[in-house]
Amino acid sequence: MNLLEVAGDLFKVETLDERFLPDKPPSPEPKKPLAQRLELVFRVLVDSLFVFAMFRIAMSAADPQVNSKYFDYKILLSPGWMGPEVDNTDSQYAGFRSNLGVLLIIMTLHCLFRVLLRFNKGQKRSYYDFVTSLHVFGLHGTGGFKIFIIVVLNYYIGKWFRNRTASWIFLMTILFANEFTEGFYTTDAFEFGSLLPHWHVFFKCTLLRMLSFNVDRLEADQAQTELEPKPIPNREEYRRTGTPRPLEEYNFINYVGYCLYLPLYIGGPIITFNDFRSQISTPTTGTSVKRVIMYAIRFVFCFLVLEFILHNIPAPAMIKARAWVGLSPAQISMISFFGLIIIWLKLLIPWRMFRLWALVDRIDPPENMVRCVSNNYSTSSFWRSWHRSFNKWAIRYIYLPLGGAKHSIRNAAIVFFFVALWHDMQLNLFVWGFLSVIFVLPEAICKFMFPNKIYNKYWWWKYVCGVGGVLNIWAMLLANLVGFAIGVDGAKMVMKDLAETSAGLWFVILSSIVLFEGTQCMFDFRARELRRGIDMKC
Repeated sequence: MNLLEVAGDLFKVETLDERFLPDKPPSPEPKKPLAQRLELVFRVLVDSLFVFAMFRIAMSAADPQVNSKYFDYKILLSPGWMGPEVDNTDSQYAGFRSNLGVLLIIMTLHCLFRVLLRFNKGQKRSYYDFVTSLHVFGLHGTGGFKIFIIVVLNYYIGKWFRNRTASWIFLMTILFANEFTEGFYTTDAFEFGSLLPHWHVFFKCTLLRMLSFNVDRLEADQAQTELEPKPIPNREEYRRTGTPRPLEEYNFINYVGYCLYLPLYIGGPIITFNDFRSQISTPTTGTSVKRVIMYAIRFVFCFLVLEFILHNIPAPAMIKARAWVGLSPAQISMISFFGLIIIWLKLLIPWRMFRLWALVDRIDPPENMVRCVSNNYSTSSFWRSWHRSFNKWAIRYIYLPLGGAKHSIRNAAIVFFFVALWHDMQLNLFVWGFLSVIFVLPEAICKFMFPNKIYNKYWWWKYVCGVGGVLNIWAMLLANLVGFAIGVDGAKMVMKDLAETSAGLWFVILSSIVLFEGTQCMFDFRARELRRGIDMKC
C-alpha cells in the first residue's frame, strides 16, 4: 500500500467511528463513466479554488492596511508560535489549549495505572472507575461535595420512584437551579480549592449520564416482566445500547464510575450506561491499536488546522471588537463564516481529545463531529452530525419516547428547546433553536411532497436538489451566526449588507454558484459511501 492509499484510508469517514462500518464487506464499486468522473474533477477544482479565495478574503480582512479597526482587536491577540499573533480570546478553547500538556500527562497516567494494576476487566475495573471518580474534588474543590450529593440523590430517585417522570423532573430542577444559583454558590469562605471554577458548567454532561442510567435501569426492570423481549435492530451499536444489562450491574459503584468517568467527564462524548457496561465486558474493535493511532493522527491534523486559522484569521477577536466597519460584504461574510469554522473546530478538538483518551482506555463512545461543518447540505442531516452523541442521546431519551416520527415536527421542536436550555439560557440560543426548527420545515415538506425514491431516476433531479441544498446552507449559516457567532444584531447587519449593496448581491450570486457545485460533490461523496455500505443518515 503506497502513501496516497494510506492517506486516503486515514481520512475516510468510517475511520472516525467503527459504527459506520457495514455489517458485510461491500461489493466492488462499479467504475463511473468518463463524463461523470470529469464532472467530479471539475467540481473539486472549482471548490478548491473557492476555498483558496475564502482564505485570501478572510486574511485580507485582518490586514492592518485594510482594516481601520485593526488596533481595536490587536490588543486582544497573544504571542503565537507560528509567527503571527494568535487569537486566544475564546475562553473555552483557551483553557483547553493552555492545559493540553497537563491533560496528556493525566491521560497517560490514568491509562498506565489501570494497566499496571491490572484493573482492566470486570468488577476490578468498576472499582478503579469509582476511585478515579474522586477527581471531582481535585477539579472543583468543595464543589465536588455538591456533585456527589446530586449524583447520589439521582441514584435513589431512580431506585425509589422507578419512572421516567421523576428522573426528568430532577434533571430539569438541577439544570435550572445550577443556572440561576451559579452552582448553588454560597460564599467565598465555603468555595475554595477549585482548579476548575463554575463546576456546574462542566456538570451538564453528567446530568445526561444520570438520566441515561435511571432510564436504562428502569427498562432492565421492565424487561424482567415482559413475556417477549422488545425487538432490537441487528446492529452491534443498537444491541449494546438497547439490550438491558444484568440487574446486578445497575449498582451504586458502577453508577458513580459511569457518571463521573474521568476521560469523558468534562465534555463527553455522551455514551449510554448500557453501551458503557457492554464495552467493559467486551471491548469493541474500535479500540484496536491501528484505529486508535489513525484517530490520533486525525486529532493532531485538526489541531494544527485550527492553530493556523487562529494565527492568520483572528475572527473571534474581530467579532468581539466589532472590527468590520469599512469592510466589503465579502470580507464581513468570510469573517463571520470563519467564526463558525473556529467554533466547530474548537468544539471538535476537545471532544476528539477526550474520545481519544477513552479509546486508549478501551471505551469507544460515539464520535461527536462526523462531518466538517462545511460538508452539509441538509438541515436535518446537519443536526444529526453535529454533537452526534448528544443527538443520539436526545433521540433515545426524548424523541422516541414522545412518539418519534409520528409527531416529527412537534418532537423536533421539543428536542431543540431542550438542547437550547441545556447549552445556556440565553436569548441568542432560543432564537437559534426557533430558527433551526423553522428551517427544518421546508426540507421536511419537500421530502414529503417529492419523495427521492420516485424522482431520483430523472437526470435533472440532483440539480433540483442542489438548489434546495444551497437554500438550506444559507439558512443554516444564518441560524448558526445568530446562535453561536455574531448574535441577532450582527446577523441583521450582515444580511443587510448582502441584500442592499451591489457588491453584496454579487457575492451572494457567486457564492451560491460555488455552493451549488459543492452540493453536487457532496451528493457524489455520499453516493460513494452508500455503495460501500456506509449510511450515516447525514
